[in-house]
Amino acid sequence: MGIHARELENSRIDGTRTYIAAILAQWLLIDPTIVQNTTLYHGRDDFNPSLAISPLYRELRLRDFPLWTQSAFAWRLYRESPDVLWMPLHNMPVAHHPRTRIVATIHDLAFKKFPAHFPAKDLRLHNLQTDYVVRHADHLIAVSHSTKSDIISYYPFVDPERISVIHHGIDARDWDDEDQSAASEVLRDFAIEKPYFLYIGALQPRKNLVRLIEAFDIVRSRGHVCSLVLAGEDAWLSDDIHLAASHSAYSDDIIMTGGISHKYKKALLQNAVLMAYSSLYEGFGLQLLEAFAARTPVVSAGNSSLREIAKDSAQYCDALDVDSIARSLEEVFADHSLQKKLVDRGAERVRAFSWEKSARKTLAVLRG
Repeated sequence: MGIHARELENSRIDGTRTYIAAILAQWLLIDPTIVQNTTLYHGRDDFNPSLAISPLYRELRLRDFPLWTQSAFAWRLYRESPDVLWMPLHNMPVAHHPRTRIVATIHDLAFKKFPAHFPAKDLRLHNLQTDYVVRHADHLIAVSHSTKSDIISYYPFVDPERISVIHHGIDARDWDDEDQSAASEVLRDFAIEKPYFLYIGALQPRKNLVRLIEAFDIVRSRGHVCSLVLAGEDAWLSDDIHLAASHSAYSDDIIMTGGISHKYKKALLQNAVLMAYSSLYEGFGLQLLEAFAARTPVVSAGNSSLREIAKDSAQYCDALDVDSIARSLEEVFADHSLQKKLVDRGAERVRAFSWEKSARKTLAVLRG
Protein backbone atom coordinates (compact mmCIF):
# COMPACT_ATOMS: atom_id res chain seq x y z
CA MET A 1 0.00 0.00 0.00
CA GLY A 2 1.18 3.50 -0.81
CA ILE A 3 0.17 6.66 1.04
CA HIS A 4 0.60 10.25 -0.11
CA ALA A 5 1.99 11.66 3.16
CA ARG A 6 3.53 15.00 2.21
CA GLU A 7 0.95 16.93 4.24
CA LEU A 8 2.65 15.61 7.39
CA GLU A 9 5.65 17.84 6.67
CA ASN A 10 3.57 20.98 7.18
CA SER A 11 4.29 23.14 10.23
CA ARG A 12 0.60 24.01 10.68
CA ILE A 13 -1.43 21.19 12.20
CA ASP A 14 -5.01 21.22 10.97
CA GLY A 15 -7.80 18.66 11.06
CA THR A 16 -6.64 16.93 7.88
CA ARG A 17 -3.09 16.40 9.15
CA THR A 18 -4.39 15.23 12.51
CA TYR A 19 -6.58 12.75 10.63
CA ILE A 20 -3.70 11.26 8.63
CA ALA A 21 -1.43 10.91 11.65
CA ALA A 22 -4.17 9.39 13.81
CA ILE A 23 -5.12 6.78 11.21
CA LEU A 24 -1.48 5.74 10.74
CA ALA A 25 -0.98 5.45 14.49
CA GLN A 26 -4.08 3.30 14.91
CA TRP A 27 -3.13 0.94 12.09
CA LEU A 28 -0.03 -0.12 14.00
CA LEU A 29 -2.22 -1.07 16.97
CA ILE A 30 -4.78 -2.86 14.82
CA ASP A 31 -2.30 -4.80 12.69
CA PRO A 32 1.44 -4.27 13.38
CA THR A 33 2.33 -6.19 10.21
CA ILE A 34 0.84 -3.41 8.10
CA VAL A 35 4.23 -1.64 8.06
CA GLN A 36 5.72 -4.46 6.03
CA ASN A 37 3.72 -3.47 2.96
CA THR A 38 3.10 0.25 3.46
CA THR A 39 5.14 3.15 2.06
CA LEU A 40 4.72 6.78 3.09
CA TYR A 41 5.73 8.95 0.14
CA HIS A 42 6.79 12.50 0.91
CA GLY A 43 9.28 15.23 0.09
CA ARG A 44 12.71 16.01 1.45
CA ASP A 45 11.53 17.60 4.69
CA ASP A 46 11.05 15.73 7.95
CA PHE A 47 7.54 15.08 9.20
CA ASN A 48 6.22 17.53 11.78
CA PRO A 49 7.35 15.96 15.09
CA SER A 50 4.05 16.95 16.71
CA LEU A 51 2.28 14.46 14.43
CA ALA A 52 4.35 11.59 15.88
CA ILE A 53 4.52 9.16 12.97
CA SER A 54 5.97 5.77 13.94
CA PRO A 55 9.49 5.16 12.55
CA LEU A 56 8.36 1.60 11.78
CA TYR A 57 6.70 2.83 8.59
CA ARG A 58 8.80 2.85 5.46
CA GLU A 59 9.34 6.46 4.40
CA LEU A 60 10.32 7.27 0.85
CA ARG A 61 11.62 10.81 0.38
CA LEU A 62 11.39 12.17 -3.14
CA ARG A 63 13.02 15.15 -4.81
CA ASP A 64 11.18 18.43 -4.76
CA PHE A 65 9.98 18.86 -8.34
CA PRO A 66 7.30 21.35 -9.42
CA LEU A 67 3.81 19.81 -9.30
CA TRP A 68 5.30 17.16 -7.03
CA THR A 69 2.23 14.90 -6.96
CA GLN A 70 2.12 14.81 -10.76
CA SER A 71 5.88 14.52 -11.26
CA ALA A 72 8.24 12.98 -8.68
CA PHE A 73 5.48 11.18 -6.80
CA ALA A 74 3.68 9.94 -9.91
CA TRP A 75 6.89 8.65 -11.46
CA ARG A 76 7.94 6.72 -8.34
CA LEU A 77 4.43 5.43 -7.77
CA TYR A 78 4.21 4.11 -11.33
CA ARG A 79 7.58 2.44 -10.90
CA GLU A 80 6.59 0.72 -7.65
CA SER A 81 2.91 0.18 -8.60
CA PRO A 82 1.47 -0.69 -5.17
CA ASP A 83 -1.81 -2.60 -5.13
CA VAL A 84 -3.60 0.33 -3.52
CA LEU A 85 -2.86 4.02 -3.03
CA TRP A 86 -4.50 6.12 -0.34
CA MET A 87 -4.74 9.84 -1.13
CA PRO A 88 -5.85 11.49 2.15
CA LEU A 89 -6.65 14.72 0.28
CA HIS A 90 -8.63 15.69 -2.83
CA ASN A 91 -5.82 14.87 -5.23
CA MET A 92 -4.31 11.99 -7.21
CA PRO A 93 -1.63 11.50 -9.85
CA VAL A 94 -2.94 11.53 -13.40
CA ALA A 95 -0.28 9.00 -14.46
CA HIS A 96 -0.44 5.80 -12.43
CA HIS A 97 -0.13 2.11 -13.04
CA PRO A 98 -3.47 0.59 -14.07
CA ARG A 99 -3.16 -2.12 -11.45
CA THR A 100 -2.97 0.43 -8.61
CA ARG A 101 -6.38 0.95 -7.03
CA ILE A 102 -6.79 4.54 -5.81
CA VAL A 103 -8.86 5.56 -2.79
CA ALA A 104 -9.16 9.28 -2.01
CA THR A 105 -10.63 11.07 0.98
CA ILE A 106 -12.90 14.06 0.34
CA HIS A 107 -13.01 16.28 3.42
CA ASP A 108 -15.36 18.98 2.19
CA LEU A 109 -16.45 20.92 -0.87
CA ALA A 110 -16.18 24.37 0.69
CA PHE A 111 -14.57 25.73 -2.47
CA LYS A 112 -17.72 24.77 -4.41
CA LYS A 113 -20.12 26.32 -1.89
CA PHE A 114 -18.10 29.43 -1.05
CA PRO A 115 -15.77 30.16 -3.98
CA ALA A 116 -15.38 33.82 -2.97
CA HIS A 117 -13.73 32.68 0.26
CA PHE A 118 -10.70 31.29 -1.56
CA PRO A 119 -7.81 32.98 -3.36
CA ALA A 120 -8.34 32.65 -7.12
CA LYS A 121 -5.25 30.48 -7.63
CA ASP A 122 -6.25 28.08 -4.84
CA LEU A 123 -9.82 27.91 -6.12
CA ARG A 124 -8.70 26.85 -9.60
CA LEU A 125 -6.41 24.21 -8.13
CA HIS A 126 -9.08 22.80 -5.78
CA ASN A 127 -11.58 22.51 -8.61
CA LEU A 128 -9.10 20.94 -11.01
CA GLN A 129 -7.82 18.38 -8.50
CA THR A 130 -11.17 17.42 -7.00
CA ASP A 131 -12.97 17.20 -10.34
CA TYR A 132 -10.32 14.75 -11.52
CA VAL A 133 -10.33 12.71 -8.29
CA VAL A 134 -14.10 12.32 -8.26
CA ARG A 135 -14.10 11.13 -11.86
CA HIS A 136 -11.11 8.81 -11.74
CA ALA A 137 -10.50 7.46 -8.23
CA ASP A 138 -11.67 3.90 -7.74
CA HIS A 139 -13.32 4.73 -4.43
CA LEU A 140 -13.99 7.82 -2.32
CA ILE A 141 -14.11 8.27 1.43
CA ALA A 142 -16.34 11.09 2.70
CA VAL A 143 -15.77 12.23 6.29
CA SER A 144 -19.50 12.79 6.90
CA HIS A 145 -22.88 12.05 5.33
CA SER A 146 -23.10 15.78 4.66
CA THR A 147 -19.93 15.64 2.57
CA LYS A 148 -21.21 12.59 0.71
CA SER A 149 -24.42 14.49 -0.11
CA ASP A 150 -22.35 17.41 -1.36
CA ILE A 151 -20.30 15.14 -3.62
CA ILE A 152 -23.46 13.67 -5.14
CA SER A 153 -24.99 17.13 -5.49
CA TYR A 154 -22.02 18.63 -7.34
CA TYR A 155 -21.13 15.43 -9.20
CA PRO A 156 -24.48 13.74 -9.92
CA PHE A 157 -22.85 11.14 -12.18
CA VAL A 158 -21.11 9.55 -9.18
CA ASP A 159 -22.50 6.21 -8.03
CA PRO A 160 -23.23 6.58 -4.29
CA GLU A 161 -21.85 3.06 -3.83
CA ARG A 162 -18.42 4.46 -4.72
CA ILE A 163 -18.50 6.62 -1.60
CA SER A 164 -17.95 5.31 1.93
CA VAL A 165 -18.74 7.59 4.87
CA ILE A 166 -16.12 7.30 7.62
CA HIS A 167 -16.31 9.83 10.43
CA HIS A 168 -13.21 11.24 12.06
CA GLY A 169 -12.40 10.07 15.56
CA ILE A 170 -10.85 11.35 18.75
CA ASP A 171 -8.87 10.01 21.66
CA ALA A 172 -11.14 11.39 24.37
CA ARG A 173 -8.69 10.40 27.12
CA ASP A 174 -6.26 12.95 25.76
CA TRP A 175 -8.65 15.79 26.54
CA ASP A 176 -10.18 15.03 29.93
CA ASP A 177 -7.20 15.29 32.31
CA GLU A 178 -6.44 18.85 33.40
CA ASP A 179 -3.01 20.47 33.54
CA GLN A 180 -3.31 23.45 35.84
CA SER A 181 0.24 24.62 35.17
CA ALA A 182 -0.46 24.70 31.42
CA ALA A 183 -3.67 26.63 32.07
CA SER A 184 -1.80 29.19 34.17
CA GLU A 185 0.90 29.50 31.52
CA VAL A 186 -1.36 30.08 28.56
CA LEU A 187 -3.63 32.51 30.40
CA ARG A 188 -0.58 34.46 31.56
CA ASP A 189 1.27 34.36 28.24
CA PHE A 190 -1.67 35.78 26.29
CA ALA A 191 -3.07 37.98 29.09
CA ILE A 192 -6.41 36.14 28.98
CA GLU A 193 -8.87 36.73 31.78
CA LYS A 194 -11.78 34.46 32.60
CA PRO A 195 -14.53 34.09 31.62
CA TYR A 196 -13.89 33.82 27.89
CA PHE A 197 -15.47 32.46 24.74
CA LEU A 198 -13.08 30.35 22.66
CA TYR A 199 -12.78 29.71 18.95
CA ILE A 200 -10.18 27.16 17.80
CA GLY A 201 -9.12 26.85 14.19
CA ALA A 202 -7.61 28.66 11.24
CA LEU A 203 -8.43 32.31 10.61
CA GLN A 204 -10.11 32.34 7.22
CA PRO A 205 -13.45 33.57 5.81
CA ARG A 206 -15.42 30.30 6.00
CA LYS A 207 -15.03 30.24 9.77
CA ASN A 208 -17.37 33.26 9.96
CA LEU A 209 -15.25 35.07 12.53
CA VAL A 210 -16.31 38.58 11.53
CA ARG A 211 -19.90 37.74 12.49
CA LEU A 212 -18.66 36.03 15.67
CA ILE A 213 -16.82 39.22 16.65
CA GLU A 214 -19.94 41.29 15.93
CA ALA A 215 -21.99 38.87 18.06
CA PHE A 216 -19.45 39.16 20.86
CA ASP A 217 -19.84 42.94 20.72
CA ILE A 218 -23.60 42.53 21.20
CA VAL A 219 -23.12 40.25 24.20
CA ARG A 220 -20.70 42.72 25.78
CA SER A 221 -23.02 45.66 25.08
CA ARG A 222 -25.70 43.91 27.14
CA GLY A 223 -23.53 44.07 30.23
CA HIS A 224 -21.89 40.63 30.18
CA VAL A 225 -18.23 40.78 31.11
CA CYS A 226 -16.18 38.28 29.11
CA SER A 227 -13.40 37.97 26.56
CA LEU A 228 -13.17 36.37 23.13
CA VAL A 229 -10.14 34.23 22.32
CA LEU A 230 -9.43 33.30 18.70
CA ALA A 231 -6.83 30.52 18.82
CA GLY A 232 -5.36 29.73 15.43
CA GLU A 233 -3.03 30.84 12.69
CA ASP A 234 -3.85 33.11 9.77
CA ALA A 235 -4.73 30.83 6.86
CA TRP A 236 -5.92 32.97 3.93
CA LEU A 237 -7.96 36.13 3.37
CA SER A 238 -7.86 36.88 7.09
CA ASP A 239 -7.45 40.68 6.87
CA ASP A 240 -11.17 41.33 7.44
CA ILE A 241 -11.04 39.29 10.66
CA HIS A 242 -8.19 41.36 12.05
CA LEU A 243 -9.94 44.54 10.93
CA ALA A 244 -13.19 43.54 12.67
CA ALA A 245 -11.29 42.76 15.87
CA SER A 246 -9.42 46.07 15.83
CA HIS A 247 -12.63 48.05 15.16
CA SER A 248 -14.59 46.35 17.92
CA ALA A 249 -15.62 48.55 20.82
CA TYR A 250 -14.21 45.74 22.99
CA SER A 251 -11.03 45.15 21.01
CA ASP A 252 -8.96 45.01 24.21
CA ASP A 253 -10.87 41.88 25.16
CA ILE A 254 -10.38 40.08 21.84
CA ILE A 255 -7.22 37.99 21.99
CA MET A 256 -5.63 36.35 18.97
CA THR A 257 -3.08 33.77 20.00
CA GLY A 258 -1.78 32.68 16.62
CA GLY A 259 -0.72 29.06 16.34
CA ILE A 260 -0.52 27.28 19.68
CA SER A 261 0.69 23.93 20.95
CA HIS A 262 -1.66 21.05 21.70
CA LYS A 263 -0.98 21.56 25.41
CA TYR A 264 -2.08 25.19 25.25
CA LYS A 265 -5.08 24.41 23.04
CA LYS A 266 -6.25 21.79 25.51
CA ALA A 267 -5.80 24.14 28.48
CA LEU A 268 -7.66 26.96 26.73
CA LEU A 269 -10.53 24.65 25.84
CA GLN A 270 -10.87 23.20 29.33
CA ASN A 271 -10.99 26.66 30.91
CA ALA A 272 -13.33 28.36 28.43
CA VAL A 273 -16.89 29.12 29.47
CA LEU A 274 -17.90 27.87 26.01
CA MET A 275 -16.53 27.11 22.56
CA ALA A 276 -18.00 29.24 19.79
CA TYR A 277 -18.10 27.56 16.39
CA SER A 278 -20.37 29.54 14.09
CA SER A 279 -18.68 28.31 10.91
CA LEU A 280 -20.45 28.71 7.57
CA TYR A 281 -19.62 25.17 6.49
CA GLU A 282 -17.68 22.14 7.74
CA GLY A 283 -16.97 18.78 6.20
CA PHE A 284 -16.76 17.36 9.71
CA GLY A 285 -15.88 19.78 12.54
CA LEU A 286 -13.32 17.98 14.67
CA GLN A 287 -13.30 20.87 17.13
CA LEU A 288 -16.77 19.84 18.31
CA LEU A 289 -15.47 16.47 19.48
CA GLU A 290 -12.50 18.12 21.18
CA ALA A 291 -14.84 20.41 23.11
CA PHE A 292 -17.10 17.53 24.10
CA ALA A 293 -14.11 15.53 25.35
CA ALA A 294 -12.81 18.56 27.27
CA ARG A 295 -16.26 18.98 28.87
CA THR A 296 -16.75 22.44 27.41
CA PRO A 297 -20.20 23.69 26.31
CA VAL A 298 -20.51 24.32 22.58
CA VAL A 299 -22.35 27.00 20.61
CA SER A 300 -22.37 25.81 17.01
CA ALA A 301 -23.83 26.72 13.67
CA GLY A 302 -26.45 24.23 12.57
CA ASN A 303 -25.36 23.85 8.96
CA SER A 304 -23.47 21.28 6.86
CA SER A 305 -22.11 18.39 8.96
CA LEU A 306 -22.27 20.13 12.33
CA ARG A 307 -25.70 18.84 13.42
CA GLU A 308 -24.75 15.38 12.14
CA ILE A 309 -21.74 15.34 14.46
CA ALA A 310 -23.12 17.15 17.52
CA LYS A 311 -26.79 16.08 17.42
CA ASP A 312 -28.37 17.42 20.68
CA SER A 313 -25.03 18.20 22.35
CA ALA A 314 -24.68 21.82 21.16
CA GLN A 315 -26.62 25.06 21.36
CA TYR A 316 -27.28 25.95 17.73
CA CYS A 317 -27.32 29.31 16.01
CA ASP A 318 -27.89 30.62 12.50
CA ALA A 319 -24.41 31.31 11.14
CA LEU A 320 -25.74 34.04 8.83
CA ASP A 321 -27.54 35.93 11.60
CA VAL A 322 -25.37 37.92 14.02
CA ASP A 323 -28.27 38.31 16.46
CA SER A 324 -28.81 34.55 16.49
CA ILE A 325 -25.13 33.94 17.26
CA ALA A 326 -25.21 36.54 20.02
CA ARG A 327 -28.40 35.10 21.49
CA SER A 328 -26.94 31.59 21.65
CA LEU A 329 -23.70 32.84 23.21
CA GLU A 330 -25.66 34.82 25.80
CA GLU A 331 -28.02 31.94 26.64
CA VAL A 332 -25.19 29.50 27.33
CA PHE A 333 -23.06 32.08 29.12
CA ALA A 334 -25.84 33.09 31.48
CA ASP A 335 -27.38 29.69 32.19
CA HIS A 336 -25.30 27.30 34.31
CA SER A 337 -27.89 24.54 34.09
CA LEU A 338 -27.75 24.75 30.29
CA GLN A 339 -23.96 24.59 30.43
CA LYS A 340 -24.13 21.42 32.52
CA LYS A 341 -26.71 19.85 30.20
CA LEU A 342 -24.54 20.52 27.15
CA VAL A 343 -21.43 19.19 28.89
CA ASP A 344 -23.20 15.98 29.92
CA ARG A 345 -24.65 15.45 26.46
CA GLY A 346 -21.29 16.17 24.83
CA ALA A 347 -19.53 13.67 27.08
CA GLU A 348 -22.02 11.04 25.97
CA ARG A 349 -21.91 12.02 22.29
CA VAL A 350 -18.12 11.88 22.01
CA ARG A 351 -18.22 8.20 22.96
CA ALA A 352 -19.62 7.46 19.49
CA PHE A 353 -16.33 8.49 17.87
CA SER A 354 -12.86 6.98 18.03
CA TRP A 355 -9.80 6.94 15.83
CA GLU A 356 -9.72 3.15 16.18
CA LYS A 357 -13.15 2.89 14.58
CA SER A 358 -12.12 5.32 11.81
CA ALA A 359 -8.89 3.44 11.17
CA ARG A 360 -10.56 0.02 10.98
CA LYS A 361 -13.17 1.28 8.51
CA THR A 362 -10.52 3.03 6.39
CA LEU A 363 -8.35 -0.07 6.32
CA ALA A 364 -11.34 -2.17 5.25
CA VAL A 365 -12.03 0.18 2.33
CA LEU A 366 -8.38 0.16 1.28
CA ARG A 367 -8.20 -3.62 1.39
CA GLY A 368 -11.32 -3.78 -0.73
